[in-house]
Amino acid sequence: MIVGTPWIDRIFNPEMNVRYRTSITIPALFDRERKGLGPDYDTSWALVFYLANNEGKAFNEYQRALFRGDEPDVAWNQSFPAYADAAGLLVLDRKVAAALREVVETQRFKTASSTYAAYQGPMAARGMAESEVRALRAELLIGSPSSKKERDSVRARAFADAREALRKNPAEVRAAAVLINLSADRKEKLALARAAAVAAPDDFRTWLLDDMALDEDHGTADQESARLFGLERAAALAPDNPWALQRLARIYARMGKGADALPLIRKSLSLFPDSAPALDTYALVASAQGSCPAARELERMAVNRIPHRPATQKPTGEQTPFEKAVERMRDRLASYERSCP
Repeated sequence: MIVGTPWIDRIFNPEMNVRYRTSITIPALFDRERKGLGPDYDTSWALVFYLANNEGKAFNEYQRALFRGDEPDVAWNQSFPAYADAAGLLVLDRKVAAALREVVETQRFKTASSTYAAYQGPMAARGMAESEVRALRAELLIGSPSSKKERDSVRARAFADAREALRKNPAEVRAAAVLINLSADRKEKLALARAAAVAAPDDFRTWLLDDMALDEDHGTADQESARLFGLERAAALAPDNPWALQRLARIYARMGKGADALPLIRKSLSLFPDSAPALDTYALVASAQGSCPAARELERMAVNRIPHRPATQKPTGEQTPFEKAVERMRDRLASYERSCP
């Protein structure tokens, strides 16, 4: 497997009148990144290609800093001090353009090779019940990007599939989760969660549904008690599931039980180190234990790991659950930055 081979047609295509240039400048790429906008693929690729081929040592250090969770702008300035300001980024833009020209004209570039390892695990075919097919299709429908014009029809199709899946098999947890996602009524959400718990008590996903139904809202004492029981049950059934672990840690932190939350969130992050929601929960745990500066830094790490919306996916005017979660994370970071010394 060869890594690093450039796609020459994306750099130089006479028919499209594109000559050795990226579609936007490097300064514009950085500006989009800081605003949380979708990246420009061609320009991002060209920048990484240039750095890997021409400033590999510094680029490796930059990647290590990001993996450690360092703040991206600080990491960039430390790894590439010559490109730390606007003038430096213009210099970098010219270097990238020159490198693209050289690649097209000389066809010389660095590559890395890696042995391709074929999958060795067992494979088996199995039939899927109609209820499972419908539940999976409903889940895919609500998880796929759709325009504002398409949204109502997509939701209607997902709702119909999920309802029919549950009618045929009340233990289809995916279908229950879809209906909880689509419902605006808390009582209905919780009723769906309770019905799923009765139908599929041995499926850990079932016990996450009360938490999904309540989301970040505070329920009544009985509702919060059911949420806690469900999360504890989910973590017991799936002790290596990072989502179950971090959600249980979160409820413990909200209860002021930071010492109980700490090992759970650490294990969750050991399983999924780059999880923005887990880092967000870790910040809450740190805050519950009285460490505001640690909470601020962890929240900053969480925000820095939020994936960008794809460039082809435009806002619909109505926030998705993910977008609401992102907004809450950004708000918490702003709050920590105001209140922490």
